[in-house]
Amino acid sequence: MTTTHELPYGSTKFARVTFGEGDPAQIDEGIANLNETVIPQARELPGFQSGYWLADRATGKILVVVVYDSEEHLRQTDEVAAQLRQQAGSPFGVNFTGVETYEVIGQA
Repeated sequence: MTTTHELPYGSTKFARVTFGEGDPAQIDEGIANLNETVIPQARELPGFQSGYWLADRATGKILVVVVYDSEEHLRQTDEVAAQLRQQAGSPFGVNFTGVETYEVIGQA
């Protein structure tokens, strides 16, 4: 039996995907800052559903995916998200290279 994981109609979620690069030597300090400051603040954003902060320790590449319950909430949090990126990245030399928005079309 195959199970599908479609989102219920009318419950469209949206994700902000952020790309960046930093100094691999500073990743542990960045992770500590992320866990102590950034993630707790992100959880308080309107419509926050989930977040994934990914890093390649060898190259310093970073990928962040934060899911919101609606496009409206995602847009409403654009400014605060930019401030959180600054707070998370600046002290550790992270250069954010792009921010994109996607509709979540499935989940497992």
